[in-house]
Amino acid sequence: MAGPKTVGPLLLVLATAPAWAQTETLSDRVLCGRVLDPTHLAIAGARITAVRNNQTPNLSTVSGQNGEFSLPLEAGTYTVNVVAQGFQDAHQTVTISRTSPDALEFVLQVSAVNNTVTIRSRAGIKWQPSAAALRRSRR
Repeated sequence: MAGPKTVGPLLLVLATAPAWAQTETLSDRVLCGRVLDPTHLAIAGARITAVRNNQTPNLSTVSGQNGEFSLPLEAGTYTVNVVAQGFQDAHQTVTISRTSPDALEFVLQVSAVNNTVTIRSRAGIKWQPSAAALRRSRR
C-alpha cells in the first residue's frame, strides 16, 4: 500500500494527464460535409476544393456515394468551392478554429441546359421533303 508521501505526486500526475491528452492542435481539424441536390439526395463525385486566402496549394477531395466529404485543414479562413456536373457551383466561406462548425451542407441547384445545335449544309445538296411531310404541312 502506498504511503502518504507517494500518493500526492501520483495524484498530481493523474490529475494533469487528461489535460495534455485531450489537447487539440488546429492542424488536426477535419472539415466534413455533404453535397446534396435540391431534393436532398446525395451527389456523388462532386469536387470540393478549399482555398485559403487565395493561396496555393489548395486542398481538394471528391464526395463519396453518400455525398459526404472530409478535408484536413489548418487554422484559417477558407473559401470552400463545390463543383458537380449538371449543377451550379456553390461556395461557402468558413473559418477553421476550435469552434468551427462540425459539418457543412451544400445544396446544389440544377444548372440550366444550354445546348447549341449547328447545322451546316454542303453545296449542291437539296432537301426534298417526303410525301408524308408535305401531307402533314397542308393540314
